[in-house]
Amino acid sequence: MRLVLCFSIVIFYSCHKNLHDVTQASSIQDIVMDKGVVFPDDWLGYWEGELDIFNESGKTMTIPMALDNAVTDVDSIWTWAIVYGEDTIAGRRDYELGVVDASKGHYVVDEKNSILLDAYLLSNSLISTFSVGGNFIQSSYELDEDELVFTIQMYNDQSIRTTGDTIYNGEDIPLVKSYKNVVLQKARLKKVR
Repeated sequence: MRLVLCFSIVIFYSCHKNLHDVTQASSIQDIVMDKGVVFPDDWLGYWEGELDIFNESGKTMTIPMALDNAVTDVDSIWTWAIVYGEDTIAGRRDYELGVVDASKGHYVVDEKNSILLDAYLLSNSLISTFSVGGNFIQSSYELDEDELVFTIQMYNDQSIRTTGDTIYNGEDIPLVKSYKNVVLQKARLKKVR
C-alpha cells in the first residue's frame, strides 16, 4: 500500500504543471546553490574513511577507502578517483567526471576503460544507476555537511515477485516488481586535504 501511495504521489507531482514550471525555470545547479552547496567544487578534495560491506548475512567486511576528487587541466573534467584498501596504488581507480549538461544535472563518470556511467545531480547527491553481469547497481556520492557519504547498492535484475497489475476497489493498480537486494556498501568519508 505504501509503495502504491508513493508511486501515486510521484506520478501526481511529476505531472503537476506548477512543479513542472518550477523545474523548467531553474536548473539543478541553481537548486543546489540555493542550499549553499556548489557542485562539484564542494565535493573536491581527498576524502578518507572506512567502507562497510553488507550482504543478507550482515556486515561481511570493512576496508579503508578514499575518494580523490580534483580539478584537471581540462575545463569541465575532474579527477574522480576511488581508492580501495591499504594499497593506495594498486587499489586506486582513476576515473574522471565530465559534464554532459550541467543545467540538467547530467554528468558522466569515465572509468577510462571504455565504460561511461551517466550520473545525475539530485539535490546534494550525484547518483548513477547501471546494470552489469545480471545485476543493477546504484552508486551515490552525497555531501552531508562535512562528510561525503559513498553508497553502492546492488540487486539482481531478475524480479523475485510481481504484484499489482489489477483493479482493486475500483482503482487501477500498476504492475510492481520486487528485486532481491544483494549487496550494500557504505562509507562516511572525511576530507583530509
